[in-house]
Formats: sequence, C-alpha cells, structure tokens
Amino acid sequence: MSTPTPGERLGGTATDTPRTASVGFGPAPLDAAALLSLYLWAVGGWFVLSIPLSFVQRELGAVRSRQILLNAVFFLALLGLALRQRVFPALPRARVPPGARSLLLLGSSLSFLACQLCKLQSFTTNGVDFSIFDWMLESTLRGRFMYSPIYDVNHFDIHPSYLMLLLVPLHTLFRTPMLLTVLNGALLWLGVFPAERLTRQLTGSAAYGALAAVLYLTNPWTARMLDGGFRPEVAYPLFGLLFAVGWVEARPRRWAAGALGLLCGKEDAGFYLAALALGALFFKRPRRREAIALLAAAVAVTRLDLGLVQPWCLRGHARAQPEYLHFWGQYGNTLGEIVRHMVRAPWRVVADVASSGWLKLFAPALLLPLLSPVPLCAMLPAVVLLGSSSYSMMRSYLTYYPIPLVPFFLWGLFAAYPRLARLPFRDALFTAVRWPSRLSGLATRNTIGRASIC
Repeated sequence: MSTPTPGERLGGTATDTPRTASVGFGPAPLDAAALLSLYLWAVGGWFVLSIPLSFVQRELGAVRSRQILLNAVFFLALLGLALRQRVFPALPRARVPPGARSLLLLGSSLSFLACQLCKLQSFTTNGVDFSIFDWMLESTLRGRFMYSPIYDVNHFDIHPSYLMLLLVPLHTLFRTPMLLTVLNGALLWLGVFPAERLTRQLTGSAAYGALAAVLYLTNPWTARMLDGGFRPEVAYPLFGLLFAVGWVEARPRRWAAGALGLLCGKEDAGFYLAALALGALFFKRPRRREAIALLAAAVAVTRLDLGLVQPWCLRGHARAQPEYLHFWGQYGNTLGEIVRHMVRAPWRVVADVASSGWLKLFAPALLLPLLSPVPLCAMLPAVVLLGSSSYSMMRSYLTYYPIPLVPFFLWGLFAAYPRLARLPFRDALFTAVRWPSRLSGLATRNTIGRASIC
C-alpha cells in the first residue's frame, strides 16, 4: 500500500494517483494539460509583451485586460471538455510545463520592475507617501533617526517599521530613490513562490500551484501595490505566505521567519498573528505549544511598538498619540477609549464592518476563504480595522489598505479545497473562483510606460 502524499492527507489529490469520476476527475489529463500549457504560455508571454506595448497605447499593455479574455476562453474550453467527457477535466493531475512556468515567472518579474520604474519616471508615484520612506533612510544617514520632513516627525511615532532599519545599509550603498522603487516590485513579486508552494501543499496539485501563481501575480490587491513607490506593507504577502507555508508544513523555522518578517513590517501585524495564535489554540490543540509561542511573540512586539517605541518617538511633539487614531474617532479619542467603546457596543462594530467593502474581496471567491478557521482568525482583525474606520479609503478597501488580508485570504481559499472533498463539482468550482478576472473585476488595470502619465 503506497504512502499518502501531503495533499492526500489534507484531503487533496496526488498528482500521480488516479481518482474516480465520483469526485469530479476525468480519466485522462491530456486535454486539460494541453489547455493548461497554452494558458500559462499565453499569460507569461503577455507579461513580456505588455512592456513594449504599453509605450504604444495604454490598453494594449494592460496585462489584466487581455487576461480576462484568456480566463474566459480557458474556462469555457474546460467546460467544453466536461460536456464531451461528461465529467470535469482532470486539471489537478495535469503536468505543468517547466518552460511555461519559467516564462510566467520571468515575464512577471520584468513587468513588475518595468511598471515600478516607468511610474516613477513619469511622476505618477504618490510623492507624499513615497517621500516619507525615502527621507526616513536619508535622514537616518544624516543623523536624524527615521525623521521625515513630510510631516516633520520621526515616522516611528506613527508606524514603527523595523524593516526600514534593514534598508539603511542598502541606502548607504545605493543612495537613490530607485532603491525603494525596485525593492517594492521585488518584494511583491517574491510572494509568488510561497503562494505556489502553499497551494501545492494543500491541494496536492502542481497545476493548481501554477494557477495560484497566476492568481497572485494578477489580482488587483497585489497590482495596487505597483504604484512606482514603496510602502513597508508590500512585504506582507511575502512574509504572510511564508508563514502559512511553514505552518501548514509544520516547520517552525519557516513559520517563525515569516512571523518575524510580518512583525518587522508594521505595528498592526501583531494583531493578525495574535488572533491566528488564539484560533490555533482553539482549533489546532495538538499545536498549542507553537500557538502559545506565536501569541507571546505577537503580544510582546505589539506592546513594544505601542507601549515603548511610539511614546518614545512622540516625545517633544504637541500630540501624545499617533494621528491615525482619528480614523476611529467615532469610538473615542484615545486607543483605550476606542477599544472600550468597541467592547461595550459590539453591534455597532458589526454594523460598521457589514456595511464596509469586505464583499469586494470575499464575494468573488464565493466566501470560500471563510471556511478555514485558522486563516479566518488572522483576517478578522484586519476586517474589523478596515470596516470600523471612518476613513473612506479604508472602509472601501481601496489602494494599499487591504494588502494585509491577501496572504491569509489566499491561505483560506486554498485550504478550503480539501474541506470540500466530497463535493462532486469541487474542481469546477475552484477552477472558476481562482481566475483573477473573477476575483478582481475590472476595477484595477496594471499598465506601465507612457500610459502612467495620463
């Protein structure tokens, strides 16, 4: 008797193990493999072509505009095979061509880099936000620790971000704004590798791993971070997915590295990891030691950020607390008042969250990410923070604000696959909801080059 693969143990499907039609797999993966190969070659090739075409005309270089058509053609072709074979094609068992995967990764990396550099050179970058972080590095080298003249503050009194400390030596070597521009695209792009690995681990399918890579590289929540500038939040997908891979594979060093990267990003990361740890204590009791360690680390760093670093950096300023607290001013004037009011009036918080833009993210995925309790626990603090805010950009899930949700959303989506093992049309369902056109709509276009001047 053969040893089950990790995907089978989690309820997924091994790539080399035939399954019967009762769970939705066809007898032969050849047709599905050919379609998958064509789709990956097309997406990877379009990433490459988008660079020169963007200099010709704006829409010609819009990766996601063309991809929406590719998605529709690919899924309709799969449905055609399903009607002919009377069962959904065996896509999970399809082989991923190494050349197509390499073109996808290479093309997307070049596209991300070109997008960043062209937006910076065409002056479409957010000059306020980008200058804050560029000046933090430059001011530190000039003797004023993490000082930003944009708001005339040490920016650690607003958002302690230890990631910026790691960038100071790099800024010493490359004293140019392009350093942060390139790093923003690189950190965002690197998240594709843990996203692909996580999916393979949870579904037991290399094909789904490749499609998850496409999903990560082309969804609007990722694309919004390609604005030509830099924000510490850009590291959330990479480290969040690295944490998820380590947690699913039960590799403490890997998930600890991911947790450390998240905690170095911004002070809100501690809330997400603490909530995840509490969820693991309740839903994953055999791993309570790991959950307790994670909870202790998250609480310790959050207390350090809010109780020591921010007050120390606020010394000498007229205000005694970070300015962003006024986003929740309807609940109180201080952090303590806001928390107490939320606890005393939970239904008000629920009403605010329910009327926010959370469905923009979850509805196209048919709420599947909500089926997995551990990643769901990690998402809850972000959903509450965004939904209870009075700031319209946060409540409406615009710009970069939803990015902390991305790694846990993808984790929850992929983890739902083994939970629906008895669903006859499981693979048809997941093939449909994975497409970036379904998850993104037409709200965001990732164009580069001359179009950015418009």
